[in-house]
Amino acid sequence: MKNLLGCSTFLGVSFVLFLLYAGLNVSGFCFAQMRYLSDEDKFRQEFERLNWPGKVFLKDRQNKEKGGQRYEKIKYESFEQYMESNSNCCAMRSASGSTSPWDWKRITGVHGGEVTVMNYTIYYLDENGKRRSQKMIFETVQGNCGERWYFLEPSYVSVISTDAPQ
Repeated sequence: MKNLLGCSTFLGVSFVLFLLYAGLNVSGFCFAQMRYLSDEDKFRQEFERLNWPGKVFLKDRQNKEKGGQRYEKIKYESFEQYMESNSNCCAMRSASGSTSPWDWKRITGVHGGEVTVMNYTIYYLDENGKRRSQKMIFETVQGNCGERWYFLEPSYVSVISTDAPQ
């Protein structure tokens, strides 16, 4: 009888701890930082991914066979500079329909339940060294701590406009 009571207590406590862990993950809690990330934190992390130095590949709209071309990218100096020039850049929207609230991805914190939407203007130097820009929308799913999980990315990029010659 004592063994049954001890086993039941252990299972009961384990189940309650699992429900607490799952509930916090489903609500968006980041265990690595022991806090909920703000929308600005998520925007900043996505900005850091987009604002890398080097080359950027842009599709060529005139010659579909060629595919595109790599250009030298011009980085933003900081997240603050980006926010000043793109005040209405960012939004969070629900990822409803892409995963159930009690899906394993939500329970483990891999899927945060929201989609980060960023209007991002890429500045680059064309083949003549002239500064050009292209506006794009990036939609990404982040985990509870802002990490991006590529194997479940429903993310996509769409071109809004460009000042490059057509």
